Amino acid sequence: MKKKGIIISTIVLLVAILTTILIIGTSKSNDYYYDDRLISNKYEYEQTITDESIESDYYYSDSYFKDSSYLENEHLRTFALSIALSFNPTNRKEEVNYNLNKIYNELEFNDVEYYDLNDFSKDTIGTSIAHKKLNDKYELVIIVLRGASYQSEWESNLDLGNKGNAKGFDDSSVIVLNRLKDYINNNKIKDYKLLVTGYSRAAAISGLVGVHINEESKEYNIEKEDLYVYSFESPKYSNIDKKYKNIHNVINKNDIVTYVYPESWGLYHSGIDEDVTTNSKNIKERYLDIFSSEKIKELEEIDLQRFIKKFINSLPKDRTGYDDIYNSIIDIYRLINNKTSFEKNKIINHFKNSKIDLNLDYSIKLLSLLNSNDKESLKKSYNSFISIFDKDYYKIKDVLSEKEYNSLKDDIFNILFYLKPMINDEYKSNYKFSNILTFAFNLEDIFKEHYFNTILKQVQNKDSYYNENAY
Repeated sequence: MKKKGIIISTIVLLVAILTTILIIGTSKSNDYYYDDRLISNKYEYEQTITDESIESDYYYSDSYFKDSSYLENEHLRTFALSIALSFNPTNRKEEVNYNLNKIYNELEFNDVEYYDLNDFSKDTIGTSIAHKKLNDKYELVIIVLRGASYQSEWESNLDLGNKGNAKGFDDSSVIVLNRLKDYINNNKIKDYKLLVTGYSRAAAISGLVGVHINEESKEYNIEKEDLYVYSFESPKYSNIDKKYKNIHNVINKNDIVTYVYPESWGLYHSGIDEDVTTNSKNIKERYLDIFSSEKIKELEEIDLQRFIKKFINSLPKDRTGYDDIYNSIIDIYRLINNKTSFEKNKIINHFKNSKIDLNLDYSIKLLSLLNSNDKESLKKSYNSFISIFDKDYYKIKDVLSEKEYNSLKDDIFNILFYLKPMINDEYKSNYKFSNILTFAFNLEDIFKEHYFNTILKQVQNKDSYYNENAY
């Protein structure tokens, strides 16, 4: 019995020793050192629309990448937004990459590459890739995508395709992935952690880069927990309704861009939504009363988020027919984009300020636009209605040729014809066109929620480095 006890005790001791050795060995192989030193400095970004240069602080530490990318990290999130915002020109117009380069230099990144830096077309995507050593095992590779001041790249935002991922965003994500493969090979990078970030259009492309790597991680020689994707204020981009834990869609719920395109069109944010909205917002509801002296009337204030959801849900229920109006939208964009600021304002003011006498005759024409399903007769009614702008055309003919003017009216018709079911439904439900007019008369307030400084303040408000009351 004693011998038996000694044998059992010896076996238990051996198992314990082997287990300890294995634990120590595992710990040594995985517990790599991450420098927790916090580096802070200032950077600039240019506020969209206003061209105002704004200064802010960033905070960085290698230790941000010690934990799994599946975890929410308030500090990494703010840093990712900082570098995304820095990749656009400020008052140093001659150096588009000045602010991002400054951050790279301060943080000792190497082999910095830029792509499509000064090229702009439907088929380009401004990209920056750099890397630095994290520890004895890992390199950190950063991909920053240009999300503003991208000029003609804007056209790809509207190229959805008939099915699958949003085509324009997806085509760009493939370009970025090919650049990543080349960069990894050219710089002989083996074990690495990858941070991908972008704002708005670039956010959607970042998300799709994350989707493709998640689906094909072996091809990129990376563990999913080592992929960190941070997308900010992204439109819907993926046909995969899957919550990848390493894709962080950072969202201000007051921003209409984050609701586009409707999920009924088969497009989603493929990742975890991180809501950073700090305040609710109200806007003034407007409606049309064609028989009153004051045609556009105000109703009470309404919650912006509730209105956006209602407006988006009133759009056509799928992508059918969208291709038919894509070219018309692009035509209008190119026409306006080729004009100077003075010319743009003159054209816009022409349509805003022309006196529209919505009497009974025009009301009947308006109703005929809603009730007819025949495109030809509908076009005749439209031409009759839109002719109310013609009498003042002479005031803008110096900035808009007759050919351009007629083309613009035709493109507007094509868009209205596509949206006719939405307009018809709204008229039948409230007889006021309140959704459309509320959207039109609150455009500035609605799109201010997509400004850089709005999302930055919200993200900083959730970060204890900027706000001691965060969370």
